[in-house]
Amino acid sequence: AELQRSAAYGDFAELKEAIQAATMWNFIYTPAELGPILPVSRSWNFVKHASSVDFEYVIFDWDNIFASYLTGLDHSPQAKAIAYSNLIQVIRSRTTAGFVPNFSAG
Repeated sequence: AELQRSAAYGDFAELKEAIQAATMWNFIYTPAELGPILPVSRSWNFVKHASSVDFEYVIFDWDNIFASYLTGLDHSPQAKAIAYSNLIQVIRSRTTAGFVPNFSAG
């Protein structure tokens, strides 16, 4: 089924698969974020004293917004849902003054 979805992109099928592989490589779900996220790295994090390695991640606003855009280029409902969730998690990291910081972690 996945290859059939990629075939719909014609000459760009291989490019679609590469972008999907890159954005989905770090795809995770944590209860703290209320939805799936696409952190840029699982090994680069700013979480101090994490209770589990599953909660070691960082959300960078520019990187995560770009990952949302790339994921949203896939026309499937699943990809759109992941892209929207990731974008929402970035905006949820805003401060009480409404400022979206460069990063948030854990």
